[in-house]
Amino acid sequence: MNASVLVWNEGIAMKLLPNNLILIVYMIIGFCGNGFVIFTYLCSKLWQEEERYFIPYLSAADLFACLVCASFGIILNLNQVTFDDPVLCKTWWFFAGFTTLLSTFYLVVIAFQRLRKLCPSERNVAMDLSRRRLTVIFLAAGSLLLSLPMPYFYGSVPFSDVRRNLTGQRCSRLYDVNRTFSLMYGSVLVVVALTIITSLSVVYFKIGYVVSVQLKNLKRNSSSATRNKNIVIKLSLMFMLITVIFLICYIPKVTIMLLEANSPMFWEELSDDTRPFVLFIYRMFIINNIANPFIYAFLDKAFLSNLKTLLCC
Repeated sequence: MNASVLVWNEGIAMKLLPNNLILIVYMIIGFCGNGFVIFTYLCSKLWQEEERYFIPYLSAADLFACLVCASFGIILNLNQVTFDDPVLCKTWWFFAGFTTLLSTFYLVVIAFQRLRKLCPSERNVAMDLSRRRLTVIFLAAGSLLLSLPMPYFYGSVPFSDVRRNLTGQRCSRLYDVNRTFSLMYGSVLVVVALTIITSLSVVYFKIGYVVSVQLKNLKRNSSSATRNKNIVIKLSLMFMLITVIFLICYIPKVTIMLLEANSPMFWEELSDDTRPFVLFIYRMFIINNIANPFIYAFLDKAFLSNLKTLLCC
């Protein structure tokens, strides 16, 4: 590797040091938060309840997504122009895509499951254990199917700086792949992301409406109105947090993905001062993997009670 390229890379890595510290914090919080959820649910058998069945699976997907994506981000930050291992690049992109997609799919399933619980009807088919297991297999297969093409589109690519007259190697989208296939695959991912965002927004909007109607009805029952009102308010806040955090975390990433697909030189055209900010925005989706344990589990009284019991033993 050219000595000038190494010096160039060192300068970029120094400016990305705050990003690395943020990613390390992501890893620690994500590992501890999701680890506590998995430990508590498996030891207390809470996962056997239908409405809580998918939460440990979501936490496992979040844990691996957080570790894979954050560690991948740190390696990329340290080797912005010296990443010359195409196999490692392809492997990391595959696992980052698989774990992120799997986590997001679980969010959608849990959202529809909670809507079905709040809005029971004769058309709703009971989700017994076999259906839940099939759903887990289906989500894993879907995530795998969507992630398999990623290694084809990513690898070590030349990364140039005209001002310095230097060329290094970066782990990024390949320039020489079939452009039509690349656009088709990118379009599929964008459509999937937009569908998920729309589905979560619509479902939680409907949940919020149902909760508000139930809240009005509860006011007529003075004996239990106060207690039930507190429960409804907590549910409303939880649903609101889920939607808002997901949108805040994923809309910037989808936007940058569109810009990246439209301009192959997107990352090269960024200045050294702009790159840290853009990379921070691009990786904000990891916050969603960190927030899920706190939203889905730590606001659950049954979970907190079992966690305290396990920790005190």
